[in-house]
Amino acid sequence: MKTDWKDDIFTRRKLRMVDNGDGTVTPEDATEYTQRGDLFGAKELNTIGEEVNEIKKSVSDGKALVAAAITAKRVATAATATFKEMAANIGRIVLGSGNAQPADVLAGKTATNDSGVEFTGTMPNRGWNAGDAISIANSNSVANKMYAKFPAGAYFDESAGSPGGAVYLPYNTLASAIGLNPDYMIDTYTLLGKKGKIQSMAGVTITPQTYAQTVWSAWKRMTGNVEIAGVPLPPASVVKKGYRYWIGGSYVDGTLEDLGVNHVPFDGASFSGVLAKGAEKCNWYGNNILRSPLEITGDGIRMVYSTANLQFNKFCPKESITFSAFKTIRVSIKFNGSLRGKGHATLMAYRSDTARSNILLNNSTGLLKSTTIGMTNSGTIYTGDLDISAVNDEGFLTIHFTNAEDVSYTSYFITRIEFLA
Repeated sequence: MKTDWKDDIFTRRKLRMVDNGDGTVTPEDATEYTQRGDLFGAKELNTIGEEVNEIKKSVSDGKALVAAAITAKRVATAATATFKEMAANIGRIVLGSGNAQPADVLAGKTATNDSGVEFTGTMPNRGWNAGDAISIANSNSVANKMYAKFPAGAYFDESAGSPGGAVYLPYNTLASAIGLNPDYMIDTYTLLGKKGKIQSMAGVTITPQTYAQTVWSAWKRMTGNVEIAGVPLPPASVVKKGYRYWIGGSYVDGTLEDLGVNHVPFDGASFSGVLAKGAEKCNWYGNNILRSPLEITGDGIRMVYSTANLQFNKFCPKESITFSAFKTIRVSIKFNGSLRGKGHATLMAYRSDTARSNILLNNSTGLLKSTTIGMTNSGTIYTGDLDISAVNDEGFLTIHFTNAEDVSYTSYFITRIEFLA
């Protein structure tokens, strides 16, 4: 559109009337101009109209584009809105907010922040699985928990339709992190690929001995109990008087007189010491033990030899004797009357667990030591020693008489019994 239009410049408008010769006149411009102006008529007005219409169309189209752009920024704006309304709507557009950076946004996704400038994220999407964990360790800040360090990135499996992901925890890495040691695991158990090394061991029963015993159970798992057989307390009679014998929380007070010195448990008239409980006369007849009290006379204990009752009438103490305290048992004997009593007495020491039938029948089972004392003259006292220095058992002393003619005889006597240390 023309923008340099000029007006006529003159001092006074002058017209000259020209006779047309037909009775009319035509005014003729006779003005003296200092500047001639531009012509302005229908042509110029049409040109201006065309240009104005074109401007209006351009403005209308431009408003539609601006309105669409504003609406695209989530502020609805009509194409017919005034420029004032559009300006107000533009002011309502949020350019962007937040402090996200490209590394914080998933790769391939766009976002804006406070700068208002759209950017594309660079955070890698690891998908469902990112491989092995970088490290596994115990938490120093949270009790009873561990942590696994993942590779940086997002874990979003779009094919699964939901976010989430995982990493593998290698058995060796996890076992090392928790301090797993197969040396402390039973061999029937495997954890994190490590098989236990502790072997199993069945229960055992230990019988106490005089020597130390070892149950080889180190680094083994017991599947049963270790039982130690009970040891009974010894009888008070075998524990020295004045001493207390303990086993665990139980004890027995000894009643045994001091056996470390010589003593005479039978002095020809009465019993004491190791024979304090006395004795009896025993024999074996018809598969039975026949017992009868001893007859003590002025000559001592009367014993007999009888062919009717299998010959063996024995002197038998009522209580066992601890032989280990002594070295010798000394016995004095005699016979009175007819020389048919000439013969001998047999002294025998048996273990205390020997069956009485074996003792009374002079069997060798359970026999510890034996000796004989010969007799030739009536009324003469004969003495013999039974060596028990190597005997450490608990047992019984027996004495019986026989004669050379194998006849019944009733006047044998035990006059004295001594235990020598």
